[in-house]
Amino acid sequence: MDTLSVNGSVPEMSGWRWIHSKGHTPGHISLYEDRSRALIAGDAFVTVGLGLNDRLIL
Repeated sequence: MDTLSVNGSVPEMSGWRWIHSKGHTPGHISLYEDRSRALIAGDAFVTVGLGLNDRLIL
């Protein structure tokens, strides 16, 4: 489990960023890559907690 960065970057995924996305529960995110405009939908990733101390579960 890694802490989400404040700037939206994703560790070990250069060019990708996380964005908050509405989901079934608080903490859902999506992953987005600007160059290719690829999106991995929020239901595939869930964070635990709120605010700057969110954790990314892969």
